[in-house]
Parts: sequence; C-alpha cells; structure tokens
Amino acid sequence: MEKRELIERLRFLGEILKSLGGSIEGRKKMQKMIFLLQECKIIPNIYEFEWNYYGVYSGDLAGDVQQGISFELLSEEKSEGHLYPTYQINLKDEGKLDLRDFSTKKKELINEFSRAETPLLEVASSIVYFKKEGYKDARIKELLGIYKKHLEDYFEKGFELAKEFEC
Repeated sequence: MEKRELIERLRFLGEILKSLGGSIEGRKKMQKMIFLLQECKIIPNIYEFEWNYYGVYSGDLAGDVQQGISFELLSEEKSEGHLYPTYQINLKDEGKLDLRDFSTKKKELINEFSRAETPLLEVASSIVYFKKEGYKDARIKELLGIYKKHLEDYFEKGFELAKEFEC
C-alpha cells in the first residue's frame, strides 16, 4: 500500500471520529459500523470485509487503527468494566490529518449508527453481509441462529435496521 493511500484512509477514519465527537467505544462497534456505513452507501467503500468469528471484520481497518496509533494520530484506551475489555478509539490530533467535515446528513447518519447497541450492529451487519452473499431472509434467519444465537433478541431489530437504511 502506498503511503498516500494510508494517509487518505487515516484521514477518513479521523473524519468519522470527528463526526462522533472524537471517539468511538469499541473495536467491534467500529468494525460493524463502518461496514454498515459502506454497505448502506453512506460512506465510500474503502475497506474489504470478510466473515470472522465475531461477524464481519476488516483486517485493513484494524491495521489502519494501529497505524494511526503508531503515528500518534489516534489513541486507544482500554476499559475493564465489562465481561471483557473494551477499547475506546480516540482522535488524537485532527490538525495533523487536515480533516474535512462530512455533510450534516452524513454526520446524523453516522451518529445514528453510533448510538445503536453493539449487539444490534453485530446482527445488522451479519444480515447485510449474508444478503450481499446472495442469501434470502429465511436462510439468513437460519444462519443467524447458527452464528449469532446468543443475540437472538436483536434479530428483528437487525432486519429493521438493515431495511431502514436500504442496505
């Protein structure tokens, strides 16, 4: 990857974080949110996603966050108050990235996704991923039962979210 391409992707991440007030709570939430934002055509397709243990995942996105931390553009704070540690990803120095602002409408949509609970984003992103793979709703429900049974309470809302944003 060229250095210029990395800087553009880091700038893009910075713009998303800026529109969220400078931070997002959770690596998993960021992964699911950016996938959904891309698939719903709210933001451009910058990252490739694949199916992983926790659902959709982009190694490039995870790598860009780590690069942003090493360049001191982003920071990550670990918090221990949950069943497992979570990480808050913060925009450290927006001046270094020469950030642009998203339109008001895009900011509202990004913030709406950010306010959603992480399990709901996990289910919705799984639904959108399976649809993209060509599965119909009945089969998607079966797959959710296999891979996301522990999140069964979010299935209906996940389908609603995916439909609402026409993903």
